[in-house]
Amino acid sequence: MLIYNRNYGYGAQYEVEDKELITAALDALRQIQIESEYDMACTDRDESIVFVTGDGERCVFYFNDGNFSLAEDKYIYRISNAETLWNITSRIIQEYPDMLAENSIDEEYES
Repeated sequence: MLIYNRNYGYGAQYEVEDKELITAALDALRQIQIESEYDMACTDRDESIVFVTGDGERCVFYFNDGNFSLAEDKYIYRISNAETLWNITSRIIQEYPDMLAENSIDEEYES
C-alpha cells in the first residue's frame, strides 16, 4: 500500500493499493536528485509518501514545499527531476478519495 499525506493548510490522506501506481511512485522517487541544502521550511506545505509492506513495515519520504525533507523539516534539500512524482501525486488526488475528509464526514453524522 502507498499512503500519500498532504498538508497544504489542511490535512488530506490518500490510500493507494494499485500495484502499478505504487511501482510508478517508487520509480519516480528513484529519479529524484538531491541538489543542495535549503534552510527554510514552509509550515503549511508538507507531504509524505509512505510505502507500507504486507507485514506493516513502513518507509516514509517527507517533502516540504516541494523539497526533500529529512526528519520532518529538520533538514531540507532542494531536489530536481521530481516532475514525474508530482504528476503521480496529482493523479492520486484526482482518482482517490481523501480518507481524512471521509472520516470527518462520518464523525459529523455520528455526533
